[in-house]
Amino acid sequence: MVSASNGGPQAGTLHAIAECGRGPAPVEFERAVTLPRSGGVHSVTATCPKRKTVAFGGFRTSAYNGDGPYASQLALASASRWRAAAFEFPGHASQLVALAYCA
Repeated sequence: MVSASNGGPQAGTLHAIAECGRGPAPVEFERAVTLPRSGGVHSVTATCPKRKTVAFGGFRTSAYNGDGPYASQLALASASRWRAAAFEFPGHASQLVALAYCA
């Protein structure tokens, strides 16, 4: 299941991806960054180990005060790197985690 909310004036698109097939399941690798209280857009990149590539990616946030960062970009940075970027309002403390599922 996937869900999202859109607080902006323009419509957006939400995609859910299911990977089905034989072989070893992708392994999750993550990298986290604590977003500064100054706000703004910040990014973090998760990297697959050598000889592995990103099969798919995602992100997670943890808002310490219940109001969290908003994803602004999720992208394949290279064959082995997944980047997540998010906008955070000034004064909030939260964490942004990039998730790379490597195979």
